[in-house]
Order: sequence, then structure tokens, then C-alpha cells
Amino acid sequence: MVVREVLTVPRKSLMNKKYTDMYIRCKDGTHFEVHKAVVCSLCKFFENACKKEWEQKIVAENGTEMTLVNLADDEPFAVNAMIAFFYYHDYQSSRFSQNAPERLAAEWKASEARCHIKIYVLADKFGIEGLKGTALAKLMASLSSARPPDFHDVIRDVYNNTQDTDPIRTSISHYASRYASLEFAADDGKFDKLVVELPEFGRDLAKVLYVSTATNTPSSSSNAIRGLSTFTEPPSAHNANS
Repeated sequence: MVVREVLTVPRKSLMNKKYTDMYIRCKDGTHFEVHKAVVCSLCKFFENACKKEWEQKIVAENGTEMTLVNLADDEPFAVNAMIAFFYYHDYQSSRFSQNAPERLAAEWKASEARCHIKIYVLADKFGIEGLKGTALAKLMASLSSARPPDFHDVIRDVYNNTQDTDPIRTSISHYASRYASLEFAADDGKFDKLVVELPEFGRDLAKVLYVSTATNTPSSSSNAIRGLSTFTEPPSAHNANS
């Protein structure tokens, strides 16, 4: 099929440095060589990086002059996932890395959930909506089986790196509500401190719990009647002194 053959071209290109003309450099010396025709068509940031007024050049190891893009503030594993998405419209941990695979894989082994969050944040930074959606879906899938040991750090990563109206906050607050009773009942009080540390999370969690309670209880009028029937009026000042 013609369409399938066209789609396989960029996929094969990622595994082959032939004709690469952009050099993306991250922290720790990690770098990726990619094709402008692929990445610039999917991300405005990289398109702008190739404009004459901003373009920087570098000579690669093979002697080829390339456009240099410095992403010194971004995690290599997240950049690696972004590049994989450009070529594959998907990413799978560190499978597509071109160099330093052990370092990239180490991040995933430490915490898959937190890696997906960082990729989500990177996608938001560069305005790649498709990657944001993919990262969010993968994050929630990674959390579906059990509550991770770094659950509190997952919440911190989300609330410290996203805007107030970001949909990932809604997803995480709903997820957290499933474990709220267990978390608040814990003797260490860490979840209580987390809610104080992240008041926006506390607010979102409270909203979810309120809606959940409201939808699983009788109507408000019935509750009010039931409440009146069990209400005992406190003694007045006159009765208290008599």
C-alpha cells in the first residue's frame, strides 16, 4: 500500500544517520542527529531554530555541517522520546536512543510514571499536542495496576510543572482519590503534609472527593431531613445557668 510505504520512510531514517542535518544536544553530552524535514514539520520550535537569524551550526563527527539545537535544560530520555514520536508517532521507553542507551534506560527503570510526566511537560513546552496526549495515556496506563512507591513524587512532578487548568492535574487528582482514605489514614502523615505543600492538589482532590460523595449519597433534601431528625439543639445560656 502506498500510504504504508510513505510512513515507513521516516521510521527507517531514525535508525540511520544518513542525510541527517540537525544536531540536538542535551545535558551530559547526549546528542541526537535527526532530519529537519521530519522534526521541523511537526514542531514550530525546531522550524524556527533553522531560520537564518537564529540558526547555529556544528560540524558532526562525520564532517557534515548541521544545524545545532541546544536543549541543555531538558532530560535526554525525554528528548529521545520526543524524537521517537516525530518518526514513529509513539515512543517506547529508551528503545530508539542513538547513544547512551544505558543512561536513558536507567531513568525508566527508576520510575516509569515520572518519565512519562517529564515527557508530557516537554511536549507542552514545545507545543506538541499529540505527544502530550500519548504521554498522558501512557502515564495513566502505568498507574493502572498499582499505586507506585513514588506516588507522592508523581503528584509533585505534575503540580510543580503544569498550569492550573492542565488536564493532567484532573487525571492525577482523580487517581489520587482512589487511595485518599488509605493515604490519610497512614501513621506517617506524609500525605497530609503533601496536601499542605501543594494546596492546588488539595483543592482538586477535595473537589473530586466531594463530587464522588455527592453522587453516591441520597439527595440533599433527604440528607437535610435526616440531619434534622438527629440534631440536638445545644442548651441556651438560660438553660445552662438554671
